[in-house]
Amino acid sequence: MKSSTLKISIFYLFTLFIFLIVVPIFLWLIYIISFPPKIQIQSVQSATSLKSVISKFKSGDLLFFSGNHIVEKAIKTCQGGPFSHVGIVIFFGKIPHILEVDNHPKKLKRGVHLITLSEKLQLCSKGRDVNYFEWSSITTSKNIDYNRVQELLTPYKDYERDLTFFSWLGIFERREKKKSIFCSELIVIILEKLNLVNLLHSPEWYSPQNLRDFAGIVLAPDTWWTNQGLVTF
Repeated sequence: MKSSTLKISIFYLFTLFIFLIVVPIFLWLIYIISFPPKIQIQSVQSATSLKSVISKFKSGDLLFFSGNHIVEKAIKTCQGGPFSHVGIVIFFGKIPHILEVDNHPKKLKRGVHLITLSEKLQLCSKGRDVNYFEWSSITTSKNIDYNRVQELLTPYKDYERDLTFFSWLGIFERREKKKSIFCSELIVIILEKLNLVNLLHSPEWYSPQNLRDFAGIVLAPDTWWTNQGLVTF
């Protein structure tokens, strides 16, 4: 009799746990995925074509993307803005590249890498991202050298993009042995090491959205940051 009562008590406790803990978390996750912040329609309608501005890109310029992937929707909701990914333009000769950390399919590009702008946009156009990005132009008197950037990337060459949901929420600290980094974290580290900005917070504090909003950043002397709006491709 006692065994039967114990089993019933355990069953009721388990059911209570499901309804009070698991169900609210599940519904909250559904909300995060279903209703991420979106770019304003008028901004999309007034977007500039890539062909008309690509010749104006410079090393150091930032490109902010708004992803459609389920994890990127969650990122947008957690940070309260429509941008889920960021990369920095670096020229090698006359060819623009994007420095980023991302998890494209294994046969393409994963982790920290430099990828040509044309290759990046081809990956975006396959449905993983929407067909526009926001361009922030950085003007500086400093020389941003491709080889110097390659040197700065050396400590992070084996890192992959940190897409851990709880890392974005700041609930758990990242494990020391885990070689992962936020896309925005990598970019602010590079910007700081290139002496373009001074950071008011630790690098992991920055998200694509607050970086785009110029939060927690002080520009170095002879450096200017201009938001150029949306670009379609």
